[in-house]
Amino acid sequence: MREVRFQLRNLRPMPVELQELAGSKPYLAQLLWQRGWTELPPEAELSSPLDLPQLETGARLVWQAIETGQPILVYGDYDVDGVTATAVLYRALHALGAKVEYHVPDRFEEGYGLNKERLEQAAAAGIQLVLTCDCGVSNEEEVRRARELGLKVVITDHHLPPERLPAAEAVINPHLLAQPAHPAAWLSGVGVAYYLVRQLYQLAGRAGQERELEQLVALGLVADVVPLLGDNRTLVKRGLQLLQSDQVYPGLGLLLARYRQEEIDEELIAFQLAPRLNAAGRLDHARLAVELLIGRDETRLDEIARRLELLNRQRKAIGDEMGQEAEELLRLRGWQPGEPILLWQPHWHHGVLGIVAGRLCEKYRVPVLLAGLKEDGETLTGSARAPAGYHCREALQQAEVHLQKYGGHAEAAGFSLPRLNWEAFTTTLKSVLMQQQQNLPTTTTLLYDLPFNLTELSPELAREWQELKPFGPGNPPPVFLLEGVEIVSTQVLAQRHLKLTIRQQGIGQTLNWWLAAERAEQIVPGTRGDLLVQPVWQKESTQLICLDFLARTLPGPQPALNLVIEDWRNWREEGRQLPLWQESWYYQWGEGYTPPVRAETLVLLKPPPSERQLREMLALTGARRLVLAFGRADLGRADDFLQNLLALLKHNLALLPPFLGRINLEEAAARLGETVETVFLGLQVLQARHFLQILEVEEEELILQKGPGKGPGDRKLEAGLLAALQESTAFRRFLLEKELDRIKLYLH
Repeated sequence: MREVRFQLRNLRPMPVELQELAGSKPYLAQLLWQRGWTELPPEAELSSPLDLPQLETGARLVWQAIETGQPILVYGDYDVDGVTATAVLYRALHALGAKVEYHVPDRFEEGYGLNKERLEQAAAAGIQLVLTCDCGVSNEEEVRRARELGLKVVITDHHLPPERLPAAEAVINPHLLAQPAHPAAWLSGVGVAYYLVRQLYQLAGRAGQERELEQLVALGLVADVVPLLGDNRTLVKRGLQLLQSDQVYPGLGLLLARYRQEEIDEELIAFQLAPRLNAAGRLDHARLAVELLIGRDETRLDEIARRLELLNRQRKAIGDEMGQEAEELLRLRGWQPGEPILLWQPHWHHGVLGIVAGRLCEKYRVPVLLAGLKEDGETLTGSARAPAGYHCREALQQAEVHLQKYGGHAEAAGFSLPRLNWEAFTTTLKSVLMQQQQNLPTTTTLLYDLPFNLTELSPELAREWQELKPFGPGNPPPVFLLEGVEIVSTQVLAQRHLKLTIRQQGIGQTLNWWLAAERAEQIVPGTRGDLLVQPVWQKESTQLICLDFLARTLPGPQPALNLVIEDWRNWREEGRQLPLWQESWYYQWGEGYTPPVRAETLVLLKPPPSERQLREMLALTGARRLVLAFGRADLGRADDFLQNLLALLKHNLALLPPFLGRINLEEAAARLGETVETVFLGLQVLQARHFLQILEVEEEELILQKGPGKGPGDRKLEAGLLAALQESTAFRRFLLEKELDRIKLYLH
């Protein structure tokens, strides 16, 4: 295991020119300096399209084809960058009066880039100009064949060009810019396509009318994980504004409908929209995604949106199953931490290999190569992912004697090879990757922007750091270091995530740590250490997401609990009048979800379901007085739990597909007076009885679908739920029946 340490991103002192800004916006000034900036990036106009070499030549050729009625084929790619680039060019050319068709290749039949057979078909069909997007710069042979067929070729691409460019009429690529730091240097495929469109609209005398296409450009830029610097930053900001306006395209509007209550930002694109658009190319055909982005027929668009939702759920289910199989294979084969992971299975889906490899790479911080068997039964095709410090493509290059095909870059690559070569290939690859590992530092350094204290968490802080949005490569989200925190409690969410309740200088806070359920056994209550967190603005408040934790001291003797407990149990039954306490927060379940706030007094109108939840409330409120103000009638009945859960779900499951029902585990637990684990168990029991189906687990929310009912059930799940309900009932009775001294001693 490599040592992990936290380090300030920029160790140099802040310069004088930022001191004035620090007077009114100290956090913003610090965040700017950590990025090497001395002022906010200006809201600049985009650079001229003509700055891109050969763009003027390419634009004039395309414009000539439009004016003379020459049929044009837009040739794209199957990922989100390629799909949005295809949609941008098709929409623009169609609006300018061109005779235009588009083609996006089949991932499994054609693969990436230009295809000779498809070019021959285009020539036979009368196409005269091929306009590529997000591909073509490495297709020297295919472009030569197109020229032999009498086709003109204009390439728009952003991938690294080879030493010898294809013999196209024009090759438009930001890598050909003379200035490496030009504002357009970081454009993705859709960005390059859009710059060509800008010039076409200029030639048509309609400059500015192309701006509505920037909603598609923002999608592709964010999805392709290019640096959000220079023109990219401007394009994403403008595109996000369009996605929230009445100018949003109908198909995108359908995908966004389920997020009406949320801010449409770069994170929503990256984690919600992009996976749905990508699912088409991974499991079906990318033309579905293109059709959604260019179509107008509401019935057809609704059909496609439903299809993409279904494909995305299938993609997640396939990925989860493959991930579980990979983990089991590692266990059976005695894999040791630090070793590269190289696995294949005949049934693993080629369209999901990269996603699963990425998850394993992130979890174990080692290179991961996964492969599946093609239909010919003889060829393996796979994806590679690697953490910083390794180089996938160079490793594959040193093993190319075993390969049929490979390509990619440092952190991600693809490859194919004969099945019989796998053993020799993995032997070579392991050796190469272990050599690369020898050159890695023995310590993994995680960077943060500034040390932080929970007392500083405020709306003012959120407003300052949000001025830096949109976040992405080149402008990462702010990362804060919380030093000297105490772990109050941990809780596993949906068997995947970890919820932490922490305390720092008397201030309590809850935060989630995504995909970290396995860390629950290592991070026990009472442990003290440092937390690396990322702030996220949600529902008018700032939430903290945990990135990593470094323990400094293990749990030891706890200090005496400075807590006064007052006994108002059974006050209703005894006819007593409950007093009002100043600066108090009242806990009761069944009345909606309201997070705890700082208060001198915590009043329990109903008993909580677990010791952990009581400790969480004490930490979050910072209460010095605990009032027990409940009676026997407030215990609730375990027998009613499933019925109450079904009643809670009734409204959620009444929503129409493709968006189905959603349930937030935290809010459901607060409404039902049970733990998150118990609610999740209850949902699993109802699924086994076929009352519902759990389609997706999105962080702390579940996507559900109503079932037919009358299922056989699952005895193990039923027994687990019964045990959980009995445990919560026992804790409630303890709080109701035991002497105050016993309760206080227990809480120590």
